[in-house]
Amino acid sequence: MNFQDNIYEDFEFEVNIYPPGISAEKIAAYEANQIVDFDMRTYNYLAVIAGLLQRAKNKGVNIDIELSKAQNIFNKVSQRQKELAQTNMFKISYSEHDNQLKSFANNVSNQNYLGAVVTIFGVAIAVKYIIAAVIVATAVITTATIYYLQNRTTDAQNEFNQSKKVIRDILDKLDEKDRETLVAEINSQLNAAYRRGKIRQWWAIYGSLLRTGAYIVGGFLLAVYVLPKAIKAVKNTKQIAK
Repeated sequence: MNFQDNIYEDFEFEVNIYPPGISAEKIAAYEANQIVDFDMRTYNYLAVIAGLLQRAKNKGVNIDIELSKAQNIFNKVSQRQKELAQTNMFKISYSEHDNQLKSFANNVSNQNYLGAVVTIFGVAIAVKYIIAAVIVATAVITTATIYYLQNRTTDAQNEFNQSKKVIRDILDKLDEKDRETLVAEINSQLNAAYRRGKIRQWWAIYGSLLRTGAYIVGGFLLAVYVLPKAIKAVKNTKQIAK
C-alpha cells in the first residue's frame, strides 16, 4: 500500500482480484499484510488523536464524542490483532508506538510530559501492535480462512478511514490558526512514522538472517540476498512520500 496519507482524503476500497492458479498461502499472506499495514497506520492515527484530544480539552472544547469514537476504534483494532495472533497461521512480530510520533503527539497536546496524553487516551500510546505476520510453513489455508482474512481486511480499512475522520472532527473544533498549523505537520508525521514502521517490519521478517549469523555460513548471502532486499525495502518506503 504505497500511498500518501492525507487526513482529508479517505482510502478508496478496492476489490482484490487474484490471478488464476495463485496459491491459497499467497492469498492469505497478502491479506494478512494488508491488515497489518492498515492497522499500523490506524495505531499511528490514534497516537495523534491522543494529542489532539488533550489539546482540545485544554481549550475547553467538548471532546466526549470524539473520545468515544477513538476508544471504539482502538477496541476493534486491538481485538482484530488479538485474533490474528491467535490463528496459529502466522509468526507474529510486534513493535511499540513510534517514539518520534509519541513526542509529536505530546507536543500537540501542549503539555511538557507524556503523562498528559496518557491520561486522556493512554491506550493509544502505550500499546504494542503487530508489524509483521509471516505465514508458517505448516499452516493449512482453507477457503474459510481466506474469507475470514478478507473480511478482516475490510474491517481494517474501515477503522483506518474512521480514525481519519476523528482527526478531522477534532481539528474542526479547534480555531482556524491551530488547524492550519497542524494539518500539514500531522500528515508529514504520519507518513514518516509509517515509513519507519515499514523498515521495522522488514527487519522483523528478514533480520533474523543477520541475527543468526547465516550470512557467515553462506559466505555471499549478505551481499546477494539480504542487502538488496534491504535497499529495495527502503526505496519502497521513500515512494510513499512522493
